[in-house]
Amino acid sequence: MPRIDHAAVAVNAAGIADAMWCLRSEGTVVDSRFDALVEQCDGWVGALAQVAEAGKLMERFRAMHGARATWGGELPAIYEVWDAVAQALWKRLGTEPLDTIVRRAIDEVMSVQSA
Repeated sequence: MPRIDHAAVAVNAAGIADAMWCLRSEGTVVDSRFDALVEQCDGWVGALAQVAEAGKLMERFRAMHGARATWGGELPAIYEVWDAVAQALWKRLGTEPLDTIVRRAIDEVMSVQSA
């Protein structure tokens, strides 16, 4: 398995969390979804653990493309991926495995980029 950069995992998790915060700030209906996600993950710690794991999955994906692969280089722009992962978690967390959610989000961004 390719070596992952733990600092990149933390940055990815922060980017995903920020994108989720932006989703949360869109209104009261969204607040109830955010509360449901937190409850579904057994609280804030569980929700943050899911976001951290999503950041780790992003870094594993990057590392699988080579030690020198970069977001915004041969891979899509990192901000687009953070947004896509956050939206996918928002919609599908708890209904699909986390690795599937993250991979589909990245694949969607890559397909838009290559179109």
